[in-house]
Amino acid sequence: MSELPAPEDPDPDLQAALNGDAQALGRLIAAHDAYLRTVAARVLGCSPGEEECSSVLQTTALKVVEHLGELRGKSRGEFLAWCARITHNAAVTRLRSRKPAEPLKEGSDGQPVVPDEQSSPSESVARREEAARTLQAVASLTPEQQEIIRLRNDLQMPWKEIADLLGISAESARQRWSRAIRLLRERLKDET
Repeated sequence: MSELPAPEDPDPDLQAALNGDAQALGRLIAAHDAYLRTVAARVLGCSPGEEECSSVLQTTALKVVEHLGELRGKSRGEFLAWCARITHNAAVTRLRSRKPAEPLKEGSDGQPVVPDEQSSPSESVARREEAARTLQAVASLTPEQQEIIRLRNDLQMPWKEIADLLGISAESARQRWSRAIRLLRERLKDET
């Protein structure tokens, strides 16, 4: 297995791709396929092998080819970060274009049913009401706030990965998440 150049060193394949070598660009994209699939899968909430991830990677490849001249970096690490950002943006666009998720089944009172065989009827009703309030409060947040909550809470991504995906520092990611959670709590508190 060949050794990769140091992150700060110009990459020969990248240099060739920037000079119009389509095969070199293909090798670069193929070398990072697994990582880019993981980026897409985390945003989409699916496994990297699913068709939706493949579609996002096709969009990424097209955008990389189309905008390669705009790449500011000259190293493989900079190229990978740039591709990851393109992949993230393509996945977010794909996510926003999805049809709304199937709603929770409704009980006779019109509230979402959260199945739990070990709870009493009154506990089930209370849980359904809480779930409905939470869904409503989350839906009232901005798409960016919903995304950072989803990345951290649902996908349990580390701060560094969230920061890399969003193109911000880990501290900024923590602050944005904290603000979104605080706002969510306030909205839930106002509902009671």
